[in-house]
Amino acid sequence: MDPEITPALQLDLQLLRQGARELGIPLSTRQGRRFEIYIRLLHEYRGRLHLISRKDHTRIVIRHVLPSLIAQRFLVGSSLCDIGSGGGFPGVPLKIIAPEFRLVLFESIGKKAVFLMTLVRKLGLAQVMVVPERAEHYTGDRFDSILLRAVGAIKKNLKTIDRLLAPSGRAVFYKTCRVEQELKQARILMDRFGLAAEVHTFVTPIERRPLALVVLQRSANRGQ
Repeated sequence: MDPEITPALQLDLQLLRQGARELGIPLSTRQGRRFEIYIRLLHEYRGRLHLISRKDHTRIVIRHVLPSLIAQRFLVGSSLCDIGSGGGFPGVPLKIIAPEFRLVLFESIGKKAVFLMTLVRKLGLAQVMVVPERAEHYTGDRFDSILLRAVGAIKKNLKTIDRLLAPSGRAVFYKTCRVEQELKQARILMDRFGLAAEVHTFVTPIERRPLALVVLQRSANRGQ
């Protein structure tokens, strides 16, 4: 890929800084450079691996990077995992701006897991592990914060969350604003696991698309 900054990439980086300002997130030069490498790599893999929608290659920042960053305010503790990470969203953008978190990226599709390993290496990110298996099979330590984007209904993920969530931890789902029915269907299982839900609604930076973050949390006496 041409190492020079193309007009399209320059526009992406301008949108990134504009959107980050809207979110109250100042980007350092190093963070901006990492996002540049990230966007370049996604373009490099276009046509080789289905990491994001084809039409989204012209709107990586506004459809993927900036919405990822909205969850920063809900992260707790020091350990973070991203279930079904795919192209690295939302876990990798959040790691770039919050490097203090230990991050695990779960991706069961082998080629996507290899992409994530390449991405982490090229970005020079420390304390990041790519796990090439489904999250429900993981037997390591629990996590303070869990991210779930494009993983299906809330109800079908609750057993995995219950296994992986640390005492007083949080799980954050990225959803549309029409999430009430999903929560209704999940209510019985949420009660069984001692999980309570809060729905936070936003509009995304620049594009102004509605977004809901569903934050699940339980009290410390539910932990093991």
